[in-house]
Amino acid sequence: MPEQMTLTGGCLCGATRYEAQGTPSLSGICHCRMCQRASGAPFMALLFMPSDNVKVTKGEPHIYHSSPTSNRHFCRHCGSPLFFERHTRALTALMVGSLDDPNLFKPEMQVCLESEVTWLDTLDDVPRYSQKPEGMTPLVDYDPVTGVLTDRGIAKQTSTGS
Repeated sequence: MPEQMTLTGGCLCGATRYEAQGTPSLSGICHCRMCQRASGAPFMALLFMPSDNVKVTKGEPHIYHSSPTSNRHFCRHCGSPLFFERHTRALTALMVGSLDDPNLFKPEMQVCLESEVTWLDTLDDVPRYSQKPEGMTPLVDYDPVTGVLTDRGIAKQTSTGS
């Protein structure tokens, strides 16, 4: 990860956008039950930035006070989790899935492994597909920045596995 960076991200529907500038202070994967519940996923990938460097550029996220030390920000229209503020450390954790380019994330550590789901280590043993296999609901083709369906609407599928 470069020293100084500008990251942009937003929600599924495009109503809420943010920008973060500066040097990330930490990047990690959290397996705690609170992060599992807040994300609806088995873990949460987080990129911590100084709170003063994270600005909402479009919309106004809803805030949920999830603990005495944290406020979770999410889109009030589609419910997408965006980031949470950690008051005790003046840090804001960006939800990696909300970044425009989640491939910029490189985890430095995993924490709270006592809550890790037991099946996570079996993923290498299940079939992997670069796209949804034939017979599944077609992939919706949309612009991840605006949240709007593209002119193509439903993406064409191929049934190649990898």
